[in-house]
Order: sequence, then C-alpha cells, then structure tokens
Amino acid sequence: MYELKDVIRIVEGFFQLPQTRYIFDSMAAGIAPNKVFVDDKNDPSLSLAWDRGSSFFFGGKLKKATEAKGIIEFLQTEILKEETRKDLGVAKLYYPSDAWEEALREYFKEFNPQVLKRVLYGHDLKDIPEILEANLHVLEIDRVLMESSSLGNLHSVTQEINGMWGSVDNFLKNGFGTCVLDGDDIICWCTAEYVSEGFCGIGIETVEENQNKGIATATTIAFLKKCSQLGIRPYWDSWKNNIPSIRVAKKTGFKKVVDYKISLLDFLGSE
Repeated sequence: MYELKDVIRIVEGFFQLPQTRYIFDSMAAGIAPNKVFVDDKNDPSLSLAWDRGSSFFFGGKLKKATEAKGIIEFLQTEILKEETRKDLGVAKLYYPSDAWEEALREYFKEFNPQVLKRVLYGHDLKDIPEILEANLHVLEIDRVLMESSSLGNLHSVTQEINGMWGSVDNFLKNGFGTCVLDGDDIICWCTAEYVSEGFCGIGIETVEENQNKGIATATTIAFLKKCSQLGIRPYWDSWKNNIPSIRVAKKTGFKKVVDYKISLLDFLGSE
C-alpha cells in the first residue's frame, strides 16, 4: 500500500456516494485531517481514506471479496494496532458495495463486525425556522469562548473538536459552530465537520439533563443561520435508530438524502 499526500484527488472517483463525497472533498482540500492509501500509486484500483479519528472509508470496485484482502490486512496490521484500537474504542468502516461488506465481515471476523444502518440528511438553507426559545443564550464557538477556561463542559467541547479537527486552532481557522450557555455551563454544542467549499457535516451534543427541552433544536437553527451566512450547505448524518437525532433534523428542515450501512468494530467489547 502507498500513502498519497498532495495528489489524493486521483482517487476522488472512488468516493462519490453522498455519504462520502463531502467528507473526501474536505480531506482533498486539506481541511479535514486525513491519511489516504492506495494499492497502486500510479493506477489505483482500491483506496482507503482515514480521518485520523475512528472513521475509515474504502473505495474502489470489487468483483469478489477476496480482492480486498490486501487493503484490509494493511488496515489491521499497520493502522489498527493494539494501542490504536484502545485509543479509538471503535472503528466505523464506510464501504460502497455488498462485496466490500462481505470482505469486511470475513477479514475482521475476530472483532465480530456489526452491520448498522445510518441515514444522511441535507439542508438547502431555504427555510430555516426561527428560534422559539427566546430566553436561551446562544453563542458562536469562537476563540474567546474556547479560551474561557471557567466554562463548564468546555473540556467536552474541546475534546470533540480535537477528535474531529486535530486541533482547536484548525477548527477556529476552518470551522465554525454554535452553543447554548446556561449560566457558566455549556449545555449544547453544534460544530461543523468535514468542511469543504460549499458543504459541511454536523456534530451535535446536548448534556444529558438538558435533553428533550428544545435546546438542540435551537442550537441547530443558530448553526443553520451561520451556514446561510457562509454559503455552506450542511449534512446531518445519524444512526438510523437514533430517533431524537432524526427528530431534530426533521424539525429544523433537513431532508433525507440516502439510507446506507456501515460496519462497526467494537474493540473494547471484543476484548
């Protein structure tokens, strides 16, 4: 396997499904942290993209599952070593076909891979609802906020940003987000992920005791208004069975783009 650096656009044709296209575009733009590998640096037929977190993206056509053995074994032996598995806890494996699913099931069988359903929503920014909870203190996530060490739950926000962006500085340079404060505590945050020219993903979390109060909805609406200002159309990617997440997406105007599946490796559960 060979690592691509400045020429990863050579494999963009492998990642044209809706659930991977905007992610790859962010990697190719040098915004989302990444490592991209191919089976042949001059004429690749298979590729593996890694966001330097827990998500891995396979690309290329397979006629049969055995054709993927080399690239999967590379992931196992060169990337998902024992220490990395412990650090990640899980690995989400994105793939483009049933043949890939079969290959992942076969060559990762020691980790008992689970095939799980996900759903991708998109927003055209034409009809953004108004925030009804007028008393909420909604703020943009900027450098002043990120350096306010006295704020409760700032560590959790920082941890999520570092996990997706590699560093707070990269996020502040290339990303954006919104949050809700309750006194000195951040109780909900919504951050851009995989930003590219015109598109981004969304990561959102609400502190457990503040869930089901409309706070995530308000935070998302503020995020959408920021997207509209920037001309960036957001995607909302969720587990198919995460009903609260899907409810917020629909309530704020997102429309379903595609249902798809991934394989999940639970390294902690398999020990």
